[in-house]
Amino acid sequence: MIKSSCLSIAVSAVLASTVMFLPHMTQKVNASTFIPWETVNLEWNDVLKVRKQPTKNSRVVGALIDNNTTVSLTGTCTNDIDIRNTATLSKLEIRKLVRYEWCQIVRDTGEGGLINGWVYGRYIQPR
Repeated sequence: MIKSSCLSIAVSAVLASTVMFLPHMTQKVNASTFIPWETVNLEWNDVLKVRKQPTKNSRVVGALIDNNTTVSLTGTCTNDIDIRNTATLSKLEIRKLVRYEWCQIVRDTGEGGLINGWVYGRYIQPR
């Protein structure tokens, strides 16, 4: 029990410091699990913009530059689509479901930071 409490405190401290140093990450992420997806359909000279809100006019909070880049979906997409409820669907059916939707992602930058925002479904697929 004490180990669990110490771990919770340590994780909370790390998350709090991350939010403090990355003000664009103040948007709350509600997810019990993260689902691995990857980027697709990017041209060689293009990037996938990660937006603060699920709209093309929202502020850009990050960018993904390569196809096959792993991203973690929170499970939430626009139009009340919850990816966690698609276990009976094929990968193709899931891709079609989110193709014209915005999905919330979290991506570790590998430099001690996170990108938290929304990407357009046409550019992601289940891993």
